[in-house]
Amino acid sequence: MAYVTVTDEAANLSDLTPQHQRVLDVCRAESAVTVGDVVVEVPYPLQVARILISDLIEKRALVHRLTVVVGEPPPTELLQKVQRALTNWDASDQPMADGESPRAC
Repeated sequence: MAYVTVTDEAANLSDLTPQHQRVLDVCRAESAVTVGDVVVEVPYPLQVARILISDLIEKRALVHRLTVVVGEPPPTELLQKVQRALTNWDASDQPMADGESPRAC
């Protein structure tokens, strides 16, 4: 997972577009936010948000860091169950044998 943080250099940049400024505003809301959080908060498509973040990193207005998860990976059986559930997520809305809807969670 990648986190971004606003640097002191951001205050010295005067040539930012409104789109770049919007990304910075989202990043300033917390001490460090995930790239995913930024993408969700800005009104731009994923690829556009990623380019804006990259531009700001190049201008040294943002710094990024990766988080490494340490520990045991989940069991293969659990991953397979999740994969099957996601694959079947868009299954028809026909009732199941017991009358329940497949999306009744």
